[in-house]
Amino acid sequence: MACSARFAIFLCLLVMLPGCSTQFTYNRLDWLISWYMDDYIDLDREQKVMFQQRLEPLLEWHRHEELLGYVQFLEGIENDLESELSAETVSLWVDDITAAVERVESRILLLMIDIGSGMSDEQVDDFQEKLWKSQEKYNKKYLARDDAEYRKENRESLEKNLRRFMGRLNDSQKETLAKAMEDIQRFDVIWLDDRQQWLHKLESLLQREPGWQQAILLAHSEREKLRSQQYRDLFSHNSAVINRAIATVFNQRNAAQDARLARELARLKEDFAELASQQQKTNLGQGSNLKRQPGWRYRATRPGDEIIRF
Repeated sequence: MACSARFAIFLCLLVMLPGCSTQFTYNRLDWLISWYMDDYIDLDREQKVMFQQRLEPLLEWHRHEELLGYVQFLEGIENDLESELSAETVSLWVDDITAAVERVESRILLLMIDIGSGMSDEQVDDFQEKLWKSQEKYNKKYLARDDAEYRKENRESLEKNLRRFMGRLNDSQKETLAKAMEDIQRFDVIWLDDRQQWLHKLESLLQREPGWQQAILLAHSEREKLRSQQYRDLFSHNSAVINRAIATVFNQRNAAQDARLARELARLKEDFAELASQQQKTNLGQGSNLKRQPGWRYRATRPGDEIIRF
């Protein structure tokens, strides 16, 4: 459903952002996700119990199947950072992050459909109303900006994301980002239009006619290929601009930034490995063995920061 993508990104970012206790946060994801879901769906007590029961295997899958992949992913970044970065390498990083989010999203969508099957018509209507209210909020927030404000906010967002890993950027790095933003094209209008079309599609599917569950899965799987050429072109252009900027900023890092970046990557690797180990210990005697997630590519070139989409 429409919130499944935001749900997936929410989960991935919760465990990836520096400056917080990854293990503390990860071990409380069930509570955090339930809190997040309350913004969209008003479940009764019985439904909340069912949601928790359905959520548990999803989180077990994530810990069991994904976390060692995160470690491998971060090791790939460390290897890449030993030499000069290229935009192509950063693009591969972004591909891996996108794939990780999509794997989570596909699981969450199944969970949402399962929960949706037991919701009343009133609950479904309320859910859709909240989605449309969020659309109105985004329209007011993003479309009121002029081009200068758009570029400024995107630059500040990208700088903030880089600063989380590297510390304060120097003047050369800030200039790199400022120049990159001059080449950025506005994506907010077409992104919001695409989102609105998806909400209209969902509105029809959530009438819950026979076969609606499969219809949602099919519509979701075809969403990317049905996007307009203009959407694809703008996304591709902005991605290329940002990937070049990220590569340049990393290449411009000083000794202090390099040390902080190494510490942050090492901390995340240690946290993910420990969390996966905890699950492995839990599964001993249950016939389960940790496996590496095939979706991760184990090569020396791989994430950096989310692409600014709007």
